Amino acid sequence: IPSSPAPSRLPVRPPPSRPAWGSAPAWPLTRPIVPTAILADGFIATVSGERLRLAALARATLPAGRALIGTDAPFAGSEPVARHGALRGDLILAGLSYRETLLRAGEARLRPDLPAEPCLDRLRGIEAQARANRLGLWNDPRYAVLDAGDPDAVRAQAGRYVVAIGRGVHVGGRKNRVYVDFGSDWRRDVAAVTDRKSLDGALLDDPTRLAGRLIEVRGVVRQGTPPHIELEAPGTLVVLGHNGNQ
Repeated sequence: IPSSPAPSRLPVRPPPSRPAWGSAPAWPLTRPIVPTAILADGFIATVSGERLRLAALARATLPAGRALIGTDAPFAGSEPVARHGALRGDLILAGLSYRETLLRAGEARLRPDLPAEPCLDRLRGIEAQARANRLGLWNDPRYAVLDAGDPDAVRAQAGRYVVAIGRGVHVGGRKNRVYVDFGSDWRRDVAAVTDRKSLDGALLDDPTRLAGRLIEVRGVVRQGTPPHIELEAPGTLVVLGHNGNQ
């Protein structure tokens, strides 16, 4: 991963809901596979030559080269070959979700990418605990949570997947796109951009409710005037509170 200026670190603000802890698989079990290692591109290799993508995790931050259990492990997820020519889902190693194991140790970051992701709140809560304890990646300045109100810090991460927190100042829209500005100067300040269908509940009907709310967004930083964070899917925008309260 190319080096970049260390962003300012923000205090961790966990999501408002707290999932129950446990390790029951979220995906339907399909069949056993024999995993061997996490590849440099973030996919998991198997003895049979298949590749597995751990759903809803950022591949670029997975521990490449890690050897996995070389015995049959239940695979839970999509049976048809998905994007990138890989099966998408989770491994159950020693009875535990491998996605949860990585998130709990701070060895992975959440990256929601599909509307039908099971137990997303549960995974988010596990990641929040690792962040609060500054485990693994969360103790590395390159992965610190950005201040969405600091355009210079966000712009410095252009092309990278980031997590940022800020207060929505203005909310606008164009066709099916929603723009959340994190400052009063649209020519300079950071914006988050998403499809309206990626919003949940009342926000889907009225995105302007985001104005004045403290929100967490995660996505790739795109250059432009202003720099913006492209939100890929439902779950990449979470309301944390109003007027600073959870």
